[in-house]
Amino acid sequence: MLLLTEISVAYWSKAEKLVNSWFSLEIMIVSVLILVLFFAVIYANNHFKKILISIMAGIIIFTGITVAFGSSYSKSYRQLAKYVSPVNRNVMPKSFGYEYVGDRRGSYVLVADVTKTLKLPFYKKEVHEVVNPEFLGGNEYLYFFKIDNYIYSISKKEPSLQLSDKIDKMIIKQETAVLKFKEYETIGFLDQVGPANQQVILPKSKITQQYEPNTKVYDFKI
Repeated sequence: MLLLTEISVAYWSKAEKLVNSWFSLEIMIVSVLILVLFFAVIYANNHFKKILISIMAGIIIFTGITVAFGSSYSKSYRQLAKYVSPVNRNVMPKSFGYEYVGDRRGSYVLVADVTKTLKLPFYKKEVHEVVNPEFLGGNEYLYFFKIDNYIYSISKKEPSLQLSDKIDKMIIKQETAVLKFKEYETIGFLDQVGPANQQVILPKSKITQQYEPNTKVYDFKI
């Protein structure tokens, strides 16, 4: 089994085809052969029954060996495949090929989506801050702020909201999963997932400001 940090595009492609195509094809062919041989055994004489049973046993043993080998070879892939989704890949494997599921770059993603993607060893995390968010104030339940002429609100009970007496301007932290190796794009992985809003930090000195919006307000998702 490969170390999860040593996964290559070549290995991923081979293991993916093995799991999603060749395993199912082998099982289907073997099932048909066993079924045919089973009925042949029923109608065969004693001499041929022994031969047919030996053939059946050989097929079953051979299948067991190849499946065991394939399972061992593809173990690293199978451990990681559960973290692949349309959030981080625009194609999904199907029998002997891929199915295009759409490109979600530019769509909103959650921190959970980025965290899940970072389980794949060929992605790395980048953290950055939103440029010049403007804190406007709050009311009984919400805080309001502006980004690029759009007004957003966030609940005062939001777990990712933090108040600090060490800053005088609000900070919005975001994180992005970025592909380490561009060759993974050849099998549909997106060059980046995110940014996802990670944390909002407000200056304690300004949270008493009152504000009631008179224009459309967007819910700030974390």
